[in-house]
Amino acid sequence: MKILFLNILLFAMAFLGFTQNHNNSTGFLVTDFRWDVTRNDTMATMQMDVPFDSQRATFDTILLIVEKRHQQERPARIRLQVPAGIERNIGVMINFGKNVKKQYGNSSELSGERMMAPISVCEGRVCFVDFPEGYFMNNGAGTKTDLIARFDEFDTIHIFFMYPDGRQANLMIPLDSFRKSYVEL
Repeated sequence: MKILFLNILLFAMAFLGFTQNHNNSTGFLVTDFRWDVTRNDTMATMQMDVPFDSQRATFDTILLIVEKRHQQERPARIRLQVPAGIERNIGVMINFGKNVKKQYGNSSELSGERMMAPISVCEGRVCFVDFPEGYFMNNGAGTKTDLIARFDEFDTIHIFFMYPDGRQANLMIPLDSFRKSYVEL
């Protein structure tokens, strides 16, 4: 009886998967990421939780935060919150990509410029990577990269970090929802 029930359940899931309308799809990415926008007297904040599989039978989340003071064009800070258990000596690698159509489907081609961002501070079970005024500071080269311009120019942001035991997290987040929400700030 259990086998019959499982077979019916599997058939129903497969059938529903094939009958979904993909004509309205904008690509290979999930595009319904939502930013929560909050405001107070001096600042507006956008934040988005992005769940991911930590490969330990649990899900973790990263949190992207954009803080912007009223009447200022640039953000005060972009902050990335990651789990405290990551390899802190390596930090977080960030890259951007553009969606491209391929013969076999859609893909995201990376920009080639990887940014290795160090952990700024850890508090309890989370660590933070800070980008003051929305800039990535490349201390080795003495240059800075405007992340807000990158968020406008590219379709996806790729975030990669490792755990001390060798597990890896590689997240790809579409930026279309960022552009729509940032205009409201």
